[in-house]
Amino acid sequence: MSDDKLEARKKKKVALVDIDGCLLINGELNLNLVKRLREGGYDEIILFTQRSKFVQSLNLPTKAMTDDKLKSTADAVASLSEELAGKPIKVSTSVDYMFGKQFAYFEQLKSFEELFLANANNRKRLGMHEDYVKQIEGLKKKLETAEEPEHSKLNKAKLDLEKLLIPEAELAEIYKLEAQIQQEIKNEKSAIAQYVKEHPEYKTTDPEGYPVNKQQQLKELRKELTQDGSELEEDYFDDSYLNLLEFEDLETPPNRFMILGDNMIPFKQVGEDLKKINAEITQLRVEYEKVIRDTLGMNVSIVLEMKSVQINDLQEPHKTAVTKLQKLVQIQDWINNDTQKSLGKGLATAQHYMSSKASPNIQDLKEELKKTYIKTVYSPANLEKPRKHDYEVTTETVVNASQEFKSRYQNMKGDELKTHILLNFKSKIEQFKTTEEIQEYLKAFKDTNEYKTLEIGQGAFTRVAHKLGLKKWITTDSVDAIDKIVKDTMKKIEEKGIEHPEIGQI
Repeated sequence: MSDDKLEARKKKKVALVDIDGCLLINGELNLNLVKRLREGGYDEIILFTQRSKFVQSLNLPTKAMTDDKLKSTADAVASLSEELAGKPIKVSTSVDYMFGKQFAYFEQLKSFEELFLANANNRKRLGMHEDYVKQIEGLKKKLETAEEPEHSKLNKAKLDLEKLLIPEAELAEIYKLEAQIQQEIKNEKSAIAQYVKEHPEYKTTDPEGYPVNKQQQLKELRKELTQDGSELEEDYFDDSYLNLLEFEDLETPPNRFMILGDNMIPFKQVGEDLKKINAEITQLRVEYEKVIRDTLGMNVSIVLEMKSVQINDLQEPHKTAVTKLQKLVQIQDWINNDTQKSLGKGLATAQHYMSSKASPNIQDLKEELKKTYIKTVYSPANLEKPRKHDYEVTTETVVNASQEFKSRYQNMKGDELKTHILLNFKSKIEQFKTTEEIQEYLKAFKDTNEYKTLEIGQGAFTRVAHKLGLKKWITTDSVDAIDKIVKDTMKKIEEKGIEHPEIGQI
């Protein structure tokens, strides 16, 4: 056998997968992660978890009350294996080495979870039973002094409640199962305490000795996986940035990937992605503040301290601009606060507000800024109701207007039509990086149906002036708005090099 083949045999590619919030999201498999596991060419797929009987006794009561399809560790194993065409899935827990061989503890955990979930409905019934008992005891006390007809009513209520009680034999079985569950937890705690006593090097910060260090769990797992002389290539998937961070100071940390819903982000990229989003949000805030300060003539410091009552007294577009700026600052604060906890949490929050799941989201706020800006350069856009005109423009006003133009603006007319043309124009030129690109686009834009519509006056005076050949000197408000949009956008490009403070420190 060649050295190359021997080397290939020694390589073992392993996927280490966290369960809650990573493999399982809302009780169902994360199909994007499953796809990665299916196509990743892994020799071993291992669920890497800190679950134990005690931990699951805290988690499962909530799970039992949900409609989650996959409630237990065994459910996750079986479902993932089925998705991967029957590939064996192993489970590494943080207490494996305290209970003998690696991977063996899962069988104990599996039987405990089955018992716990089977008894979950009984626990609910038991709670109701105990509540009925208390009510019955209360009725008995009232019966001691009650007179007719109140006595008969109370007695009937007592008898009705007694019919709802769990029969004695069934009640005894429920208590027996509950006692078995509690005894298993007690035995587990005793075994862990004894192990730590005999192996003080494994002592943890947990008061009952449960492992809290994922590094130790990985080291013990690596011993098992390398017994055959294999060299490991590990990919570790987790939704917690702090869990991923735990491996940072290992000499050979696994390849780490942070799971954020459908997204899978390399660990080192988390900070960069957050920094990029923060920069985008900060730039949007700068633009809002510039419009409020330079165009609307308001003091930004005062605006940021305004209460809702004061904001409601403002006229448009001031009211909308201030409301949206305050919301943007609030989003920044939320991202910053979560970033202090971990970059991963900060990124999750940031991505939430970059997505359509949030309302408003950053895209919404960008669109609102455009609308606010258009209102400052084209005053008719600021009116709640369109102005009445002698000659209201429509998509049919321009001779030989294209069908594409008519479809895009459909039944719009007058100020509404012109406002939407201006919004689309602004959105387009904001994509350009240089003033030359803007000038070239503007030149072409002047031959479009959109620009020709903006040129057409809607009042009698403007129409007459244009017929007399005065179009160059007497322009429409919307054409003036185009000039202002171009001027402001070009100025923004020229000022691009100016740095602005970012939220948070990455």
